[in-house]
Amino acid sequence: MMRTPIAAGTLVVVLVLAGCSTSPKEQSERLRKAAGVTAFRLTCTRDLWERTGGYRDRIHHDGDPVKAQITDQGNGMVLVQMTGPQLVDLLKKLDAVAHPERGFGPADPLAVRVYNAIAPKVDAISTAPAADAQIPQVIINDNIGHPTPTPSPSRPSGHR
Repeated sequence: MMRTPIAAGTLVVVLVLAGCSTSPKEQSERLRKAAGVTAFRLTCTRDLWERTGGYRDRIHHDGDPVKAQITDQGNGMVLVQMTGPQLVDLLKKLDAVAHPERGFGPADPLAVRVYNAIAPKVDAISTAPAADAQIPQVIINDNIGHPTPTPSPSRPSGHR
């Protein structure tokens, strides 16, 4: 059987398109779990929320910001309270920019940070929650429990 250049080219295109998505293999299960939660909370800086969930995404320019209840927590932090469907919307939006298809530019580091913070919490959600189950919550604040160190005056080496 002789292969034609057209058939070989078609095979290459199909193989390339099949491997384009860089979404994590767990994404569909995450979306399924997220869809079933009553509520989900995310605490982060206002700027981080606005630049990840509260913006029109760069892939689907007509996409709306994720609708959620935003409560100012002071110090630039906000509490974002979402329903399961809103969490699904957020995960889809984050996935599109944290794991872009080949040729759509680099991953957005802010989206990667938020996606990677939320994903393990969603993965841990039980599909048969207990009656006293807590609302899943993620806090993105690397300063919690780690106060910024006060710089010490420099000393000449060898002296203590």
